[in-house]
Amino acid sequence: MQSEGTGTFAEDEHKGVYTSEIRLELLKTVVEGGHQFRMRAPGFSMHPFIRNRDIITISPMPPESPIPGDVVAFVRPDTGKLVVHRVVKRTGEFCLIKGDNCGDPDGIITKASLLGIVTRVERNGSDVKAGLLYGRGMIAVLNRFGLLEKATSTTVQMRTYCGAGLQKLQGLEAYRRLAAHLRPSISFLEAEEHDMEEYHSTWNCDPANISYRHDPLVTNFVAKAGGKIVGFIQLVRHPESHYPYTGYWLFGLMVRVPYRGMGIGRELSMKVIEKADEEGAPELKLLVNEKNKAAISLYRQLKFEPVSIPGLEEQLDREYSETGSRRVPMKRVLGEGSR
Repeated sequence: MQSEGTGTFAEDEHKGVYTSEIRLELLKTVVEGGHQFRMRAPGFSMHPFIRNRDIITISPMPPESPIPGDVVAFVRPDTGKLVVHRVVKRTGEFCLIKGDNCGDPDGIITKASLLGIVTRVERNGSDVKAGLLYGRGMIAVLNRFGLLEKATSTTVQMRTYCGAGLQKLQGLEAYRRLAAHLRPSISFLEAEEHDMEEYHSTWNCDPANISYRHDPLVTNFVAKAGGKIVGFIQLVRHPESHYPYTGYWLFGLMVRVPYRGMGIGRELSMKVIEKADEEGAPELKLLVNEKNKAAISLYRQLKFEPVSIPGLEEQLDREYSETGSRRVPMKRVLGEGSR
């Protein structure tokens, strides 16, 4: 925990040692003293307006608050846990509260039980105003009647359709040439810890794996535009004990949809190739979905060729029978002779 001005920032620096009970007691003490309390939002119950690991500021409750749409902190009576959710209805001293990404409300909570009100949301160094300053009343109404999930789903579908159209356009050679020429300034860097925290909080939607933990066998690289991560890739070194995944592997290449077709995937892949070659790896392997024609084309251009890996084919066949999706291994020979 570190003090910042008149507020207090609580951070789980020890990945589990810092408990929710301690955070709750700190929040009560700070806000009751008339100060602001800053903490990272845990979980996805307020997605998409407050995302996992956003930094939220909780302030003392003004006399006239809350009103429908306000996001408040309170202790849920049935669990005794700290919850940060939205007021969707208020009648006198009683508030109906519900998470934006929850099917059921938390129940009726008295105003006197509220610990504070969220006055600021920060994500990647910028303030998030949608859902907190803008549109909160409408969000409360939609959420109250169970319509928010439908509205969010419709928005996601529209984005999906637009994204699919953009991806088809990005597959055209003329588009790729123009995009590579006009793309914004992109930095390709070995990821630092704060980069990985950003990646896990904004790209990773698996609640079981929401925090970054350093692995000496993995080197992460990011592509940044305007200070924000737009691409990601990993170099993974598997020891013999990881058979049949042994040796050096290119893993996890991802580029945000608006930035595809700009050559970012190629340059990230070259970062991994150069790092593996620098460490004296004889070869670099990867797995790619057989239907991902764009990725396969890229890897072939980078001198990767399909290969059979002893012990792995059985796993890939079993994976295909269970999921209907087949991944194929490819390999590039490294060293002076491969350039």
